[in-house]
Amino acid sequence: MRIGLLFDRFTAVDAGRLGEHLRWIARSAEDAGAASLWINDHLLQIPAFGAADDPVLEAWSTLSHLAAATRRIELGTLAWELRRRGARYGLVTMCIGVGQGLAAVIENPAAGQRR
Repeated sequence: MRIGLLFDRFTAVDAGRLGEHLRWIARSAEDAGAASLWINDHLLQIPAFGAADDPVLEAWSTLSHLAAATRRIELGTLAWELRRRGARYGLVTMCIGVGQGLAAVIENPAAGQRR
C-alpha cells in the first residue's frame, strides 16, 4: 500500500515559520516511507478544508520548495477546480525528482450536467 499526504490547511503555524514547518513535515513523511505529498491547485480555500479567506499557498512555488527539501517522495497537485468550474478536462502533474515528472489528463464526467 502507498500512502500520500495532502497539505490542505496553512493556519496552524505562524506565517513566518510556515516554510520551516512544511519542510519538517515533508522530510518526516519521506523518512516514514510516505509515497507522495500533494497540494491543492486552486486560488481560494475550498469549504471542505476551511473558510474562503483562509490562506492558500501557490502550488508550484510550494512544490518547488518541498522538492529542494526532499529526495525521494513524489510531489504533485490536485485539481479540485474541475468541479468548481464545471470543466470537462484537467491536468494533474507530479514532480518525481531528478528532472523527471508525470502528467495525466483527468476527465470530469459531470461537466455540462445541470445541478
